[in-house]
Amino acid sequence: MMSGNLSEIEERMENTFQKGGANMKGLGSTLEGFGVNPIMYQYVFDKAWSTGPVNVANWVNNWAKSRYGANNESVEKAWNILLHTTYAERAGLGRATLTNARPAFTGHNTWTTDPQINYNNKSLLEAWHLLLQAPVNAHTPPVYLYDVVNTGRQVLGNYFAVLRDGFTKSYNEHNTDAVQQYGKQMLALLSDMDTLLATNQNCLLGSWIADAEKMAATPQKKQYYAQDAKRILTVWGEPGKHLTDYANRAWAGLMQTYYRERWKMFIDTVEKNMQDNTNFDQDKFNQALMAFELGWVENKLHFPDQPIGNTMQVSKRLYSKYASAIMAVK
Repeated sequence: MMSGNLSEIEERMENTFQKGGANMKGLGSTLEGFGVNPIMYQYVFDKAWSTGPVNVANWVNNWAKSRYGANNESVEKAWNILLHTTYAERAGLGRATLTNARPAFTGHNTWTTDPQINYNNKSLLEAWHLLLQAPVNAHTPPVYLYDVVNTGRQVLGNYFAVLRDGFTKSYNEHNTDAVQQYGKQMLALLSDMDTLLATNQNCLLGSWIADAEKMAATPQKKQYYAQDAKRILTVWGEPGKHLTDYANRAWAGLMQTYYRERWKMFIDTVEKNMQDNTNFDQDKFNQALMAFELGWVENKLHFPDQPIGNTMQVSKRLYSKYASAIMAVK
């Protein structure tokens, strides 16, 4: 989940530097939730060496240049939008797009996957569009392609909530055809997100598992570490407990085989209830979810640890596919 308040960090850190007095001994950062908001950590550690107030807007312009590798008006405009949207509110605990949440008709089921945003997703769509305007070649820094993927997954993840709400509204209106249509769109979007994520090395479940396996000295330990690597991202410890999805990640492999499958279970169950004219039982469904989640952790599926596809090509295709629908949201 792209989030964090750069201006607030500047204000609080500068206030501490100016008024901390003898109690100010140093600065540290808890690197929890790594791999999603690199700009936040970079700002904190840059600010640590400042000798006075930092102009956040100018700093972000320099950040944009460093990410792209050169000055580019479209990239600077994109990051200016991000500064005033995703990076203008506190990150908070338990944040995620609704794609990563345990399925439900409303809300987000558990505290660990709060998808709330306080900006218009159309603005973020425009930032994604601007990032896609900058020319890319063999010399373009890999971090820029990561920014393209990161922004795209947030845009699409935000839009998923719109589809879920449409699904719920259709269910409440007993509109079977609309429920089926929204269900298909939800599953298609999750697959499209997986395709986008698969283009970047930093967004691969397979890479995460491969790194864990490298620490093993025996085949038995290799299997144990692989399973534990999946466990920490999903059920954390045991299925259905307080920290389920606490370390959720929008990664290729995880999106397709875990989050999408959970939503497919939900959609299939709801459609079956409508067909049988029976009520959906959330508690009963949650029990089925727990069985699936534990089974997924314990399975031995192989996940690619190398990127598949071209980031810019896939991003432009998905932008073209979803832009008009996102712009039509009221």
